[in-house]
Amino acid sequence: MACVLPFSGNQTRIATCCGNRKPSKQYGMLKERVAEYWPVAWKWSSFLVEEIVAKEPLSVEGTEFQYRTLEVVAEFLRLAAFETQGCPHESKVLKTPHFLSTLVKLWFHTLRHGGSPAALRDTAFSLILFDSINFSTVDGFEDVLDQVDDILKDTPDAVTICCTHIFNVIQCNTVNMRLLDGPLAFVAYVMEFHDLLSPLIACRLPSLVTSVMVHLTSSKVSYDLVNIDDVKWDRYTQENMVECVYLRCARILGSWFIKRGHPCIVEALQGRFLPSLFKTALFFKRRSNPFQSDLQNICCCVLKMIAKYSIYPTISRLVVKSSRYIKKHSLGTLVESTAPSLWSSWSVLEDTAAQKYSHVPSYFFTPRETCSNPQCSHPYIRPQDVKRCSGCFVAHYCSQGCQRDDWMEHQLTCKHLMLDRKAGRPVKLNTLELDFAESVVSLDFSAFLAETAVARAELEKRRSMMGPEEWYPIVVEILYDIAPPRLGRIYLGEDADAEIRQVPELWTALEQRKGRGEEVFFYTVLPSGKDFEPRHVYRSVGMHGEFVL
Repeated sequence: MACVLPFSGNQTRIATCCGNRKPSKQYGMLKERVAEYWPVAWKWSSFLVEEIVAKEPLSVEGTEFQYRTLEVVAEFLRLAAFETQGCPHESKVLKTPHFLSTLVKLWFHTLRHGGSPAALRDTAFSLILFDSINFSTVDGFEDVLDQVDDILKDTPDAVTICCTHIFNVIQCNTVNMRLLDGPLAFVAYVMEFHDLLSPLIACRLPSLVTSVMVHLTSSKVSYDLVNIDDVKWDRYTQENMVECVYLRCARILGSWFIKRGHPCIVEALQGRFLPSLFKTALFFKRRSNPFQSDLQNICCCVLKMIAKYSIYPTISRLVVKSSRYIKKHSLGTLVESTAPSLWSSWSVLEDTAAQKYSHVPSYFFTPRETCSNPQCSHPYIRPQDVKRCSGCFVAHYCSQGCQRDDWMEHQLTCKHLMLDRKAGRPVKLNTLELDFAESVVSLDFSAFLAETAVARAELEKRRSMMGPEEWYPIVVEILYDIAPPRLGRIYLGEDADAEIRQVPELWTALEQRKGRGEEVFFYTVLPSGKDFEPRHVYRSVGMHGEFVL
């Protein structure tokens, strides 16, 4: 045998007997049969899981044997977990030592080896019972996290496989809530403890979770539950589980927004996340329970978090786009009447995004839907029709003709950007920072002081009302999207609320220079490319042009 495991005929008959879904007079009701065989079958099933996780099969026959064994074990654990709910045997099953850790080991082992869909399905059924677990009393969870570490080292895509399985349980127009709730509960549960798993999930899966939330709030979806006979209780349970799963998804997204910020928010907004929030008002309209305030609070926190990042043009554009969708489908009235706190948070986000979208600050790079040729008669073009300069990847044109017409003006900038780079490659951030520093040094600082003498006099007049220890450097925007880069508007650091204060790292750098009234603080936003994100860059320069550390 390729994999030697004790597997007697009596134990096979025990599992087969418990796996029979139809009650019979010979064996009695299923609950009694599960409870009767539980002590013996638990020792057998937990031993098999430990042996299978510890040993690798040496042949195809050994692998098939493992699959069949795992399917039998998972089927029995599912029956034991579900069929004993609400009966005297429940505590005997659910409080069994190492029950949760055995389920999780079974789950990840099946994911790692990519087989036995039946075992995945049945284990997902069992995991949903632990959605409200007390974290301090979970037995053996540290050992489980060690198993997760080993799996992620060998198979980094295990997390993607896990959440893809969660997403796949949402069929065309029918959602089995018990299959969906369990794995999501486990993902949220592990994220509270595991520093390695959380960034992997946050990096890859916001779109999947957003799709789950959108599907849950769809008017076309129906919900399927098992082992429930009462139709009224069935409907109540469906609604309650929908709210529970939606709240869990919102909490997971909120934690991802905190950990990853801009990329996660963009991915969620692209998946119609905001319209799905408005459709939760259907829950508020039909029901009135403590769950309502929890869901409102987490949604308000998520909206406030998005508002902090609305300074980025991509996010403000997506918020404005979602706002048009919400107005078109008349979702605002229902939210305003049933969820006032959610409506208030949305109003703040909508106003902030609309202001940023309609009045794009001058320090942002030129949008891709605008042709870089200043002589272009139709500068606004669709994003899919944009043609980038193959050298610098910064200039964008509506046609090859515009690119040829602008080449005499653009070639110096293009050569400057391509210095020490390979042609045809996206611009790297560290190189762009160097370009930014060189462009600041090359600026005619004396001419700038002469041109801004009147403006600086007004600023100094305002400063005379404060003590020197309260002064901030003069803040200057760099227009990096213009060839060549030039200086933009100037203002006092005290007036940087709308621009710099919303970017924590920039505001921290400016705070460190408080009291240095003789400095000038330059900053800009570098253009985005394929392999990097928009990023704020700043330099502080003395009145004579030298860099100040």
